[in-house]
Amino acid sequence: MNPNSAHQIWSRWTATVRTTAPPRFDVVQYHCARFYRKAFGAASEMRITARGPVWTIECRTEGHPAHDPAYVAYLTAHLDTFLRNGFGADAAIAFDVTIEAGDRQDGTPPDQLILGPEPIRLQPRLLEQE
Repeated sequence: MNPNSAHQIWSRWTATVRTTAPPRFDVVQYHCARFYRKAFGAASEMRITARGPVWTIECRTEGHPAHDPAYVAYLTAHLDTFLRNGFGADAAIAFDVTIEAGDRQDGTPPDQLILGPEPIRLQPRLLEQE
């Protein structure tokens, strides 16, 4: 076992934005990539999905104390300001922060994060191909 794995905390930070006038996807992707890299660092991955007026921005990151309420409040306040500047003042923004692996600071043993390959999505066969 890696002795450093006892100190690793993997968390998922999810922002859900509902807006009436969404910006272009490439603009959101560019600005979120820049801001989230400054906020979370290089040991992170981000996924943005847009379904109509609802946008979901997920970031899995390592090392941030997601179990500390003061830190979560500090970072979500900055994320809220950033997202309101981009999506507009009338946007409804909700945050969800979960610890995926590592020490939860509640006395339970730390979980480990195991990532496997992405699931294979099969396309339905078209009748013309048969």
